[in-house]
Amino acid sequence: MNSTLEKHFARLEQSKNEILTLIATLTEHEFHQSIHGKWSVGQILIHIVTSERLALEYMKKKSLGIAHAGTSGLIEPLKLTLLQLSQRLPIKYKVPKVIREKTPDAPSKQELIEMWNRERQNLRNFLESIPDNYVNKKIFKHPIAGMFNPSQGIVFLRAHLLHHRPQVVRISSSFKPQASQQVA
Repeated sequence: MNSTLEKHFARLEQSKNEILTLIATLTEHEFHQSIHGKWSVGQILIHIVTSERLALEYMKKKSLGIAHAGTSGLIEPLKLTLLQLSQRLPIKYKVPKVIREKTPDAPSKQELIEMWNRERQNLRNFLESIPDNYVNKKIFKHPIAGMFNPSQGIVFLRAHLLHHRPQVVRISSSFKPQASQQVA
């Protein structure tokens, strides 16, 4: 795999593993428990997995004509920086229609973990197949910001995952007994 792709993929994988560590002690019920009518951990994670799967499907499709794809230039890093900043803000964004329509119900915790691991392996395999002379070709599509090269796409996927991390932390920590409730 190209060294830049490898670096960004490793960071994406590290972020996934941190999320999995956060949810390791959740029971199946807690994993699917909606707090105050908001998404459960399972719903958040199936949203992330679906987003990554659809991004990969699109990149695979666009890679069929990769030689004719545009090359990322000076504007894409600026757009990516703005996207990363937008993902750090505590703002709710409307889920793009295509992702909303293609997101299944959350499976069991173990099934979701296995699904996420498979999707990540598929992503790794795809990234490994990109020849070095095509790594700057715009084959990743963000629903609002447009086209990016695969490395920039991976950076966005990580920013998206980090955007949802506080939700997972908040929900997961709500199931832990408070110190005042614990028996000495």
